[in-house]
Amino acid sequence: MRADDFDLDVIDAEDAHREHLVAALTAADLEASIARLPHDLQAAATGVLLQGRTYSDVSQELGIRQPELVRALHRSRAIIVRLNAGPLEGDTQGVTQGVTQGVTHGDAGGDTAGNKVGNTAGDAA
Repeated sequence: MRADDFDLDVIDAEDAHREHLVAALTAADLEASIARLPHDLQAAATGVLLQGRTYSDVSQELGIRQPELVRALHRSRAIIVRLNAGPLEGDTQGVTQGVTQGVTHGDAGGDTAGNKVGNTAGDAA
């Protein structure tokens, strides 16, 4: 039996790959990428990804539940990976145009349900 057999943090291979790619960025590249995130994701990404704070600490500061923070970080990592990807093979216009359009139109890798991330006013439950 492995030591992590009872670990409750379930992550799929794609999420693990995104976490690895984001962790490999320099602090300057990560900070620049976070600045390009939609405003409602910036505080969550800054707190956890850049400052290395705990989910509990960041979610309490933002006044949101931890599952909302996890969703925000999932979206943030997906966008950051897309922002830092080079042009894809056969992509004549580059990745940046697609990422910019995706962020502008709310199709940046997931949940577009209007989470309260970054909105500290409101209920925390």
